[in-house]
Amino acid sequence: MRRAMMVLTMQWALIAPAYAAGPTVVSTLEVELNDWHDGLGDEGTQLATVVAVAATAPDWRLGISTGYVRAEARSDVPDFRGSVTTPLDTVVSASFRGLKTKVAGRSLQFSVDGDLSLPTGKSRLGGRQRNVIFDPLLARYDRYGEGLNYSAGVGAALALTDTLSFALAGRFTRTGKYHPDADSPDVEIDPGDTPAIGGHLVWQRGSDLLSFGVEVADEEVARRNGARLLDRGRSLELSVSAVAGVAPGWTLTGTALYSHRRKDRRLNEVTGELELEQGRLSGDIWAAAASVYRQILPRTELGLEADYASIGDSEIDDADFSYLPARRRWRLGIGMKHRANSRLSLTAAARYVDYRDRGSSLLLPLNAAGVNVTFGVSNAF
Repeated sequence: MRRAMMVLTMQWALIAPAYAAGPTVVSTLEVELNDWHDGLGDEGTQLATVVAVAATAPDWRLGISTGYVRAEARSDVPDFRGSVTTPLDTVVSASFRGLKTKVAGRSLQFSVDGDLSLPTGKSRLGGRQRNVIFDPLLARYDRYGEGLNYSAGVGAALALTDTLSFALAGRFTRTGKYHPDADSPDVEIDPGDTPAIGGHLVWQRGSDLLSFGVEVADEEVARRNGARLLDRGRSLELSVSAVAGVAPGWTLTGTALYSHRRKDRRLNEVTGELELEQGRLSGDIWAAAASVYRQILPRTELGLEADYASIGDSEIDDADFSYLPARRRWRLGIGMKHRANSRLSLTAAARYVDYRDRGSSLLLPLNAAGVNVTFGVSNAF
């Protein structure tokens, strides 16, 4: 539920979760491997398996997901090695969109949703295990467990025309306290809660879609052992996404995102006060992704995928509330989608990864290269 993970794992998704025409239970299995080596001779691997089950009907959706992860940092220097094998946190979610009315003859639909993240993963890492707190540009998970978190949201979608709609939603996220460092078990971090509001303007005709979105979030003060530690600036996120059938059998998908956060107020250890940072950018994020798929068999599509992400200086590291230097990542690969029958579908992708870390006054610049491989199975009952 951390901000960096939210914006860096961009998926092709509509505003609301998918609802079935009739009661349906869908189970999914997703496996993701990230493996890389850097210019200093160090290597990292993270293998994650996520299992999810969702029950859907025309107006509601219930879901649960959990997983398991194995992460390893390898190095010629013993102090840089480490490994973790642990379950992931379990997330229970629910949504309902059955409240409908008419405004000037146009459909107005209300929705409510919520999710609860149970701390079944491993939030406390110590010793060499801290070496597997990876940059989220390199691995799917930067943390392997958090405190008890929950969020709740309400929204409304108005059909402006037969093809154009506008949606407005608000959400409050409660992020629980947790102990991130097993070497300092008395240190408790409270990251602070986050209220957010956003809107989407969506044009859709058949399978073609164009969406513009904006979201504003204001994270509350983070605390360490009850004392104020960091007050993040208000953030603004802009996004655009599109899906188009450019020719028979061809599908083009693209998305772009920009996220900006105002200057933060950080603890001055001398005065004990939170002071506005000077001369820093608060980790602006630019991200874009595109794919083109071609139907090569009646039930099989083959495609090319590419994505890019760039994070400016001062992006917050939620593990210890320190700033990270600017870095960027791009990936290029191939993907496959296969529908075995009306209920069973398979997906797979393999991507080359190139990563550059600009470094700072205390850290050397770092380059890394690796692979990202994903495999998914979905079955409807």
